[in-house]
Amino acid sequence: MVWEFHSPDLGAESQVCGGGVYSLAEVFGGEPVGTVGFAIGFDRVCLALERAGLAAPVAPHLQAFIAPIGEPARVRAFALARELREAGLRIDVDLMRRGPSKCLDYANSVGARRVVLLGSKELERGVATVKDMQSGEQREVPLGELATALSG
Repeated sequence: MVWEFHSPDLGAESQVCGGGVYSLAEVFGGEPVGTVGFAIGFDRVCLALERAGLAAPVAPHLQAFIAPIGEPARVRAFALARELREAGLRIDVDLMRRGPSKCLDYANSVGARRVVLLGSKELERGVATVKDMQSGEQREVPLGELATALSG
């Protein structure tokens, strides 16, 4: 048995989801056993929703992207992100261990308003360097005042 979902708004290439019951395990060297699976074409679903006038609203931009520099800063960055999120801010943290310039490039590409640069020197002094992505202005902000500084 095979099944498909189609959207009338997509014309000839209307399939957005499909699946069925398969006997493929033995093809890959396994025992003959029945399997079930399906796949959703996320881009096709998004296109169908857009054409039907039901597209999801665009998410608001991040208020800040935290760029930890070094392992000690990574640990503090995750705790800081949690604190800032609990204060109601839209925050993301670098998970890829990018360098500072790559973090700035990424933050710019996702539309973050500010980047919070956090390294060992900042941690020692209890501050973070906050860069405004529009003006390019940078300033140091005490960690305890970061939520207020990023809210404005």
